[in-house]
Amino acid sequence: MRGSEIKRHVTEVMSGVNDESMRIKTMKVIFSSITGGSINNEAEAEVMKLALKRDLQWQRLQAFTIKLVNDAIQRRPSDTREAQRKTQSNIQLLVKAGIISITTKILEVHISELYFEHDTSEMKKGIVSHIGDADEIPWYLVHYYCSNIIGTIIKLIYYNEQKEEFKKLYIPKLLKFGTVEALMRFVNDQEKCAITTCCCVRALNHLCQYSPEACERALFSGVIYQIGQFIYKDSAAKFMFKWADQEPNQFELTILGGHIYGLGSFLTEGPLREVVPKYRNKKDYVATAMYWSHALQVQGLQLLNRCMELNDRHRQLLMKCPATLKGVMRWLRGPPVTSHDKSMVEEAAKLLCSMVLNEDMAWRLIQDHNIVQAIELAVYYPVKEIVINFLIAVTHLAHHNGKVKNKVGQSEELLRALAFHVNGTVPEIQVNALAGCVMFSAGPTAVTMMKFIGPRELYFLEDFHRLQHTSTHISEIRRNYEKSAASQWKKAEKDFQKDVDLIVVDKEHTEELKAQGNQLFKKGDYENALVKYTKAISECPPASRRIHSCKHLDSGEQPDQNVLKQRWHVLPATLFCNRAQCFLHLKRYQEAVFDCDQAITKCLDYHITDMVVQYPNVHPDCKSCTEVFDSRKDAPLFTPLLVKAMYRRSKALFELGSLHRALVDIGQCVFLDKDQPMFDTHLEKTLLRFRDEGGSETVKRCGHCLLGEGQKLKRCANCSAIYCSKDCQVNAWDKGHKNNCGSQLRK
Repeated sequence: MRGSEIKRHVTEVMSGVNDESMRIKTMKVIFSSITGGSINNEAEAEVMKLALKRDLQWQRLQAFTIKLVNDAIQRRPSDTREAQRKTQSNIQLLVKAGIISITTKILEVHISELYFEHDTSEMKKGIVSHIGDADEIPWYLVHYYCSNIIGTIIKLIYYNEQKEEFKKLYIPKLLKFGTVEALMRFVNDQEKCAITTCCCVRALNHLCQYSPEACERALFSGVIYQIGQFIYKDSAAKFMFKWADQEPNQFELTILGGHIYGLGSFLTEGPLREVVPKYRNKKDYVATAMYWSHALQVQGLQLLNRCMELNDRHRQLLMKCPATLKGVMRWLRGPPVTSHDKSMVEEAAKLLCSMVLNEDMAWRLIQDHNIVQAIELAVYYPVKEIVINFLIAVTHLAHHNGKVKNKVGQSEELLRALAFHVNGTVPEIQVNALAGCVMFSAGPTAVTMMKFIGPRELYFLEDFHRLQHTSTHISEIRRNYEKSAASQWKKAEKDFQKDVDLIVVDKEHTEELKAQGNQLFKKGDYENALVKYTKAISECPPASRRIHSCKHLDSGEQPDQNVLKQRWHVLPATLFCNRAQCFLHLKRYQEAVFDCDQAITKCLDYHITDMVVQYPNVHPDCKSCTEVFDSRKDAPLFTPLLVKAMYRRSKALFELGSLHRALVDIGQCVFLDKDQPMFDTHLEKTLLRFRDEGGSETVKRCGHCLLGEGQKLKRCANCSAIYCSKDCQVNAWDKGHKNNCGSQLRK
């Protein structure tokens, strides 16, 4: 069959012109024509391989057909619901016609001579916006399209309402035909097409999500070692840059442009782009290739997570692979400055949560890799997803009574963070922080824990922060203190009872004190402004007002009114942030850091959608439901407040020499507000000093554009600044590097 005939038949099948049995029969005939008949064993696959070597027309026909099928089942932005249902139906039809077997067997056919084809000029160096009807597709790209078809089949499971039914239908077929092993061959052989490797890693990742057996097979095929090669530092960027440096052909560039942010997870990935960007020069498509390298690393870590979360035997295999473990630990210890860094640290933290479930592994990680120090830093990061996962790891560590828990509990920084996060705004953070407080309130760590969660804190926690099971946890903390630190607890309770009647919680007076503090601050009277802010903090309610009753809250089962107390943190967060600025002016940097810690923990979640998820009866468009969130009254957007607190904390930490945390904070400031030159200047200054004092980023990047991973970077002649190009170096100099360069930074 010629390409034009196959295209016509595939179009008819996908349009649903004939009945299903006829369409399946047609696709079987097409598949037979491109594979030479049955390929049910290795001998038949070898016959196809030998025949393909000699037959250029067959190579092109096979690649063209598989690409045609792949394109026909991709989701596009313009697709209606009906079109999406039709696509799902076509995927099911293709599975019945044997597409899983066909794509898997083609993946097993490796012809090294055909991987770097330069036989026709039109197939190389063509930078175009779309592919025409020509069937002269390089044969090696058939593997990309095959792996993408497999990924699309798995995606159907993810999006389908009958998820369990489709898992039972498709996963056994994928395992039966050896899909895991076929995909792993491309992960193991990095000399093949880079975009195919990226696609295979993603398909493996999501296949392992649904199948423990797939995880077993991937581990047996060496997935831990191979993924370790991609996640270590900027190795994935070097891998993609090497491929991009060979000038991809028009078909590869079209694939690249269809996913300009890389092959992400099915949860975050949007539909295939209908208008593929034209790449004007090499720099443009290299930039896209770097996004693919980011996605490759994230998908690789997620794949490891799927395998490690199953059992201790799998986790032992990772512990026995020092190269991969070193890569994971480097991400855990490195400062996450860019959005990619944050994604990698989040995934590495999830992996850590699995690893520390085993007490022996937890102890080895503490002793050999000093994970307690990494956790001490990470629980203060201004990124809620990272904090959540590290707090989960802390609770897992605290479950191991004995030396593991005691070693972790020796960290006052960590216990202080737990106390701060209990009073935060993110329910997942609060729950895990409170669970950690419960566990560390028992045994030898009780006295240290009492410094940060004492009678006063429990009093306010019980009255204002009623999450599910809060009362139970508070009662348990009290019992633990009475048992493990009886004399200290009795004294603390006695002292608190003397002062409990003097506690004043007055929002209106707090607002007045805040206004007075602001006026004094503007006059430069920082000492007296500090007094006013301190008094305001002592009278400020940790939460305020219940959500008003309305038709949305009255419908359905009504939650307990204590649970419906609105957790309101704008005013206390503002007071801590303002007092921190006073401390900065007075050069009391450590106190400034503590106040910024308090402010930031109260600003990590500022979207009303989070409230809707927690309380389904709350309606986001209802004035009664959302009055307390009204930005025109007492709840301005948290983002500006968060950015202020992070910037002030970064400056204080810089003065204290805590450059790791200072770098993370200012990096997040730049991420949230890119239009502030002072953020860029402070980021560069912090980064230079971080390097000069022996700090090491996980990935070296240009100091100006924060890009250039995997490429040769040029160092400034007078300091440790590095740049990806002369333009970046000139721009950085004009924007302030001249003030940070060389010896001026050390003065």
